[in-house]
Amino acid sequence: MSKDNYENKQLYLGIDGGGSKCRAVLYSDDQGVIAEAVSGPANALRGVALAQQHIVEATDTALSQIGLTPDFKSNLIAGIGLAGLNLEACMSEMKQWASPFKQTYYTTDLHIACLGAHDGEDGAVMIIGTGSSALVCQGNELIELGGHGFPVGDAGSGAWLGFKSIELTLQVMEGLHVNTSFTQAIIEHYDVSQAIELAQVVARFTPTEFAKLAPLIIQHATENDKHALSIVKAGAEYLSQLASKLLEGRDVHLSLIGGLSPLVERYLTPNVVTTLRPAKQPPEIGAVLFAKKSSAA
Repeated sequence: MSKDNYENKQLYLGIDGGGSKCRAVLYSDDQGVIAEAVSGPANALRGVALAQQHIVEATDTALSQIGLTPDFKSNLIAGIGLAGLNLEACMSEMKQWASPFKQTYYTTDLHIACLGAHDGEDGAVMIIGTGSSALVCQGNELIELGGHGFPVGDAGSGAWLGFKSIELTLQVMEGLHVNTSFTQAIIEHYDVSQAIELAQVVARFTPTEFAKLAPLIIQHATENDKHALSIVKAGAEYLSQLASKLLEGRDVHLSLIGGLSPLVERYLTPNVVTTLRPAKQPPEIGAVLFAKKSSAA
């Protein structure tokens, strides 16, 4: 389709922003997704200005894929779901943005994940990625649990798993626990020989940097390394409790979202696993559905 034809259509922008990346999709009613792009982190809790920058970057990249210039942003109806917007202060600051879009509607990353997972119908979702949180949509009711932000929350997430692994490795290096193949792998990964050296390496780590250790933790957990397994099981126990509380008294299905979901699922309790259903659509499509519904209201 030519650029001129796109210019004569109402296009929707769906934004899914989290601790690791910002994903943008451009959508038209007759063609569905026509372009998509990814930029840097867009967790509002880590900085609203940075999130806004990455929203614009991802949008401009997507527009360029269909031959449209950055100016076309002013024609888009945008649904923007970001981690951190469950916090009132972050939402308030975000709404002060002089958005470059025709219309802009804000919500949480959890809300758009739920809308996408259940194609706009009632359901629940739990995100297990850099952070962790859960939400149920039933009727006009939205109930969210978790998502308090790292380091005080987000148990079971990639950032939490990495943080707990570093914490335990420091104790191992000081002789408080025995060394295992897992903690030795962390020591070798950072090429350190003393606890203080490791502490200095990670002193300024962001949640994203801690989360990079998650695949290593899961790998050693599947090999039954006692340290890795204890951390993963503790995280999964929390996530199971979170899901159980969320679904209590509700006849809805739960979808897991986020890069760690397939790795952590096997450690969840059976009562949670029986409620699981695959997501029908990704969160960025949920953001499009949110934009369409909001603009029609």
